[in-house]
Parts: sequence; C-alpha cells; structure tokens
Amino acid sequence: MTPLEQFLSDHGLLSLLLLATVEGDVSIVVGGVLAHLGLLPLPGVILAGAAGNLIGDCAWFAIGRRFRLPIREHWLFRAVRPGVERLAQRFGAWQLLAAHLVYG
Repeated sequence: MTPLEQFLSDHGLLSLLLLATVEGDVSIVVGGVLAHLGLLPLPGVILAGAAGNLIGDCAWFAIGRRFRLPIREHWLFRAVRPGVERLAQRFGAWQLLAAHLVYG
C-alpha cells in the first residue's frame, strides 16, 4: 500500500468530512472516486459528506447570525441588497432551497 493509500485509509473519512464543510460538491465527487477505488467505504463517504455539509451550513448560518450587523453595514451588502430583495419577492421562500442546490 502506498503512503497516500495508507493516509486515506487511516484519515480519509475525517478528511472528507472536513473538506465537505468547505466545499460540499467537490468532496462528494472525490469521496465517490475513492469509494470506487476501494480506498473508502461508500456508506462512510455518504455519511461523512452529509455530515460535513450540514456542519458547514450550520457554521455559515452561525457566522452570519453573529456578525449580521457588521455585514449589513458593509458597502458590498448595501450595494447588492436591493437586487437580492427583488429576487426574494419575485421567487419567494423556495428560492432559498433552489439557491442552495443550484451550483454556479
């Protein structure tokens, strides 16, 4: 077994979970490839990817909630707020789900 394979078999699921907190889509693809190669178990990849995505979403929510006032006072927020509010009025609450699932 190569050193990379050994590292992945020892720390692969934890690494995948940490990667999923930052970039969920790429981590799921990488985990799927590693599961296909037999380096990680598929159920563990699914669980680590889902848990990492959930942890990442909760962390970003907590950051936004904690720093909401400084964020609202930032020039960038003030510049994009009218457009975001127009889109929210146009598409309603379902746009939150769509924005999270549609990439790019």
